Amino acid sequence: MSMKSSGTTFIAGLILGALTGVVAERYTRTTSRGRQIRREVNRAILDLYGSAEQQLGRVKEFTREHVPAVGKKTEVAE
Repeated sequence: MSMKSSGTTFIAGLILGALTGVVAERYTRTTSRGRQIRREVNRAILDLYGSAEQQLGRVKEFTREHVPAVGKKTEVAE
């Protein structure tokens, strides 16, 4: 396989991937089934990881416990 052929295949793959993403995005925003899928995915992500505020709280707690200098600075900032 020549370099030109593999480069062409790569570019074709990028274009096909971008078009697939655009179609999937439009589907999840415009159809009722797509909106339902989007809600289910968002709910699953929230269940797995929690909200952004909860994530920040976990990071603060972790740094206070494991990095003493950072822990002191966060206590002063609050």
